[in-house]
Amino acid sequence: MEKLKTTLCERITNQGQVKEMSVNFESMKSDELRVSMVMSMCLIFDITPYCALLQKNKSNVCTGIHKLNDYKSKEFKNEASRLFSKQNKSYEEIWKSWILYNKAIAHSPKDSKNLALSYACRSSLSYSQRKFEECLTDVDRALKLVECTDKIIGKLLCKRLECGLFLGKISIVNESIEKIKSWVDIAKLPDEEVRRYSEKIKKTEKDFHTFPNKYSPNDKKIEEKKILDFPRNKSIPCASSAISLKYDDIFGRYVVANRRIYPGEVIAVEKSYCAVLSEENDFTHCSHCLQFCWSLIPCEYCVNTMYCSEKCKEESWVQYHDILCSELHCYKKLGISNLVLLSFKAVIKAMRQAGSIEKLKLEIEKTDSLDPLKKGFSQDGIFNSESYATFYQLTTNTHKREVEDLFEKALITCQIIFHACVCTELFGKRFSPSWKEINDDSNVLFFGGLILRNMQLIESNAHSHSEERQSIPHVIGHDILPFLSLFNHSCNPNVSRVSSKDGTILFAILPIEEGEQLFDQYSCIHSMQTKEERTSVLKQYHFDCQCSACLNDWPLYENLKSIKDLSPDVDSIMQQNLNDLQEICNFVHSEEFHDKPDLSTKVAKIIDYLAQKVSMPCSEICVAVETLKQLFLINHGAKWS
Repeated sequence: MEKLKTTLCERITNQGQVKEMSVNFESMKSDELRVSMVMSMCLIFDITPYCALLQKNKSNVCTGIHKLNDYKSKEFKNEASRLFSKQNKSYEEIWKSWILYNKAIAHSPKDSKNLALSYACRSSLSYSQRKFEECLTDVDRALKLVECTDKIIGKLLCKRLECGLFLGKISIVNESIEKIKSWVDIAKLPDEEVRRYSEKIKKTEKDFHTFPNKYSPNDKKIEEKKILDFPRNKSIPCASSAISLKYDDIFGRYVVANRRIYPGEVIAVEKSYCAVLSEENDFTHCSHCLQFCWSLIPCEYCVNTMYCSEKCKEESWVQYHDILCSELHCYKKLGISNLVLLSFKAVIKAMRQAGSIEKLKLEIEKTDSLDPLKKGFSQDGIFNSESYATFYQLTTNTHKREVEDLFEKALITCQIIFHACVCTELFGKRFSPSWKEINDDSNVLFFGGLILRNMQLIESNAHSHSEERQSIPHVIGHDILPFLSLFNHSCNPNVSRVSSKDGTILFAILPIEEGEQLFDQYSCIHSMQTKEERTSVLKQYHFDCQCSACLNDWPLYENLKSIKDLSPDVDSIMQQNLNDLQEICNFVHSEEFHDKPDLSTKVAKIIDYLAQKVSMPCSEICVAVETLKQLFLINHGAKWS
């Protein structure tokens, strides 16, 4: 990308047209026109983006390349097995083995024997980590791919039998026993091996009733259902009935409480419109839903994506991956970021949802014609996060951006469009690698304008997607969350977020009175960063924070006053709340800590009590709020394992 930009700028400079081009670009009033002008620049100054597919074919016709590689797959599998077979291996070596098995699976051609062997090997690793459900899944996948006479079948069926035993699934146990008996007859094994399998079956039948039934409902799943059970807003289905949308010239659209909201109360659970995984997690998480998964499955055509289920794999293909599949390696080579790819994915999905580019244009026109409060709402008055319109109408801050920033984003957009036109049939055909042909197509320009708009939207509105790792949130990707993007920032927020498999959960961390605005935080907390540090971080959002913490320059946590400083007369009830808070904090940070959902309720009640007695900033309230956030993450957040 930098090389392309440098070359274009050098050629503009050499021909003495810097001022003319800058003035012309600055005069462009829409993203579509900005993209068109940069395409014209590329045509005038003879700039053609690098395309690996064209380079490979040495022609002007992009035919695609087959990226699955059986030899590479075997290399990954053999290295994984070498590590996994070591005596006294560390957890890091087991982890590395697992990732290598995933890479072997990703690189294996569809239905190949090496794919079966890679699934079989990974099932052994899952079994060693007592991941019996995942082991069972991989065993069944491997069994579908191997011939009935293959000796590996016996080992796989025995492993399947043992998983059924550990999970307490009698149907799996009985089915596996019958399959072992049938296979032994077909395989024509030596008498000694037949006897060994018979003994295995007898032992399993004897042991089955002595094994504890581990496959029973657990409190965790019940608690997860409870978090989704709250009164829903009639016009915003992902949100609580406790909130409403308002609009004014200062805040734009914002969210207010229409009744008192208590700490710990769930305000919304929003599923992502579109998401992107950080590249380092390509072989550990689902590319579509971003969930960690021990038994990932591959795309059948590329090595860049893996999925937690056939459902995610199919949804991804239908919504956007059929276009991205052949191009991801090119975009990575060009240094195009994952957030830029998220911009592209969102437009592809929007076009697919609408049915065509022409229909998407009509939807956008309708959205643009609505009054500010209702932009993104459907004709029947519903704000549906699964609709592109809810994302499209968010703030772009275009008028606050530097010309150079918009030019660079437009140039990146042109690179993406060039590859999409030349190397895919996104627009109904494959274009020749000619800027003129591409720039003359109104549908292409409209599509490019939306990519450029999305890049600006995502920079100001994308949310990090985190998972819990040893009680600490760890960012593994980014989500487009249209409703949660309507929450304004405060360095002293009254709500917080946690990513979960059901969507992003937004919950109150302080009491919020009726009519009061709900504030999230954009990576800035008054107790952890100085005002100068927060101001620097918030520059990317193009506003100056006017929250109480900024206006009054609240100190960092270590310098905050305690309740005893703010309210010297501490009565017995206050002291009991402080003692309870300290006891919970000690427990949460101890080695004996385990998930106890009721702790969240206790901490929430402590926050509610303390907030009514003293004003912020207060060290104990900060501690209680951070504890509540940590408990929500532990009890409801996405998990790393």
